Amino acid sequence: MSNNKVIVTKHQALAQYIIEQGFADKDTPILDSVSADNIREKDVLGVLPIRLAQFTRTYTEFPIELPKSARGKELTIEQVREFAKKPIVYMVIGYDIEVHDGVVSTTEHNE
Repeated sequence: MSNNKVIVTKHQALAQYIIEQGFADKDTPILDSVSADNIREKDVLGVLPIRLAQFTRTYTEFPIELPKSARGKELTIEQVREFAKKPIVYMVIGYDIEVHDGVVSTTEHNE
């Protein structure tokens, strides 16, 4: 596996699911909190705020559609398997937007 990958999640069952599905291996780092510095130019798998996705090489989201009864609770691997949907890969570029005299301009956001 690529050593450029990192799993980001607070839920051990989601990390386990990502590994068992073959997106990562047991040596892939698992982080429960991140900053731009520890995900910059990496292939991030898991859960990530969109404002941080702009710093990744790619971000693979693993959507989970939970019933109301399962929300706010720690999930088991069985629940993750049951409620997980197809992963989605994103390549995100952040832009700062400015408006001057009705004219909109953008510059790539790098912070």
